[in-house]
Amino acid sequence: STSAVNITGGAGSEACVTTTGPAGSSALIRSTIPNVLDSFWTATFSSTASNVSIDLGDFGSDPDRVFLKAYDAANSLIGAVLLDITASDNTMHTLSLIVSGIKSITFGTIGAQFPGDPDGLGLGGIYADNLTYTTEASPVPIPAALPLLATGLGAMGLAGWRRKRSAVKSN
Repeated sequence: STSAVNITGGAGSEACVTTTGPAGSSALIRSTIPNVLDSFWTATFSSTASNVSIDLGDFGSDPDRVFLKAYDAANSLIGAVLLDITASDNTMHTLSLIVSGIKSITFGTIGAQFPGDPDGLGLGGIYADNLTYTTEASPVPIPAALPLLATGLGAMGLAGWRRKRSAVKSN
């Protein structure tokens, strides 16, 4: 099954900016604004997912902590993965989560919350590319008339069995 996904940037849900990423494909890009610790996106799925992955990478020459977090329909955290990358690491890294009931994810960088951030301002920026996800099948609802149909068929079968039984006894 397929699901639509809506991606917004940051806590203010601003529009996303795309650029050519390190792999040559179109990628999301965010620069950390000074004094703002996190640079992230939110992806919300129209139906639940059970498997998500995203490629994240640094475009600055600084250390970063990249993350992927998954939330259920009640916006409760149901899974997370973090990866620290060094100042010399300019490659993309795939972060993945396999958990059922994913309604939304956040992904990006937490720059100023770990050792190695010299100025405490969140550092550089981040690329995001290749978001993939597997949607969960929606349960097929049982039509309201199905239990009535089953009861009716059972009653007809019982009536036929009784009629056949009484015909055998009378002979």
